Amino acid sequence: MTSFQKLLLSMFAAMGIVTARAELTWDQRSIERVAAYGDATVEIPFTFKNSGDRPVSLLKVDSNCSCMTADLQKKTYQPGETGKIVAIFTIGDRRGLQEKQVRVTTSDDPKEPVVLTLKVQIPAVASLGDAKFIWKRGGALDEKSTGISVQPGAVVTLEPLTAAQAALFSAEVKSDTATGGYTVKVRPLSTAKAVMFPIRLKVVPPTPKATGDEPVKNRTVTRPSTLLCILRID
Repeated sequence: MTSFQKLLLSMFAAMGIVTARAELTWDQRSIERVAAYGDATVEIPFTFKNSGDRPVSLLKVDSNCSCMTADLQKKTYQPGETGKIVAIFTIGDRRGLQEKQVRVTTSDDPKEPVVLTLKVQIPAVASLGDAKFIWKRGGALDEKSTGISVQPGAVVTLEPLTAAQAALFSAEVKSDTATGGYTVKVRPLSTAKAVMFPIRLKVVPPTPKATGDEPVKNRTVTRPSTLLCILRID
């Protein structure tokens, strides 16, 4: 660089035109995953690069849930260097869509943490196709049924009806070899009066099994649960 070029560079720097900068650029700030049934945890890597021309340090990493932790390779990254933060989500008894955030505070902008979002869809042990049966008062005594989809190995049974329920309805749950699930069938014994109440279906989850190199101890053990099917005459 000539003396003249150095002089111009010094002038530009004095005017604020040339400044050193640090900046982390993220490949993705929001990631979606579908957990496999029985997974105890889901790990999602958020990768980044220091696109600036000076080092960047990760000052703080926290989350909005005690079910989340973050694994860091290291804290300071040089210009052009890449890295990742691995968000580790513990499933526990959670089901359905879960959305959690990790906040990353960096030295390049400590007042504005970067928010990383992970969305995890956790499958249920069992789910009802139709959770409500309705008959018209004084109408026909038609049988109604619906399917119950289950994870392989899960068992669904009908909890005993109360005396009042058994006087108004007959109900049964049968395995469905065609779908690998179950079918619940209900028939009213009378539609003379308006009633509404639930029947309960007990769901016993399958026993966790090792998958590939993953031992059984890393699989979630789910407790038995209950599905409700609403019966109504109106």
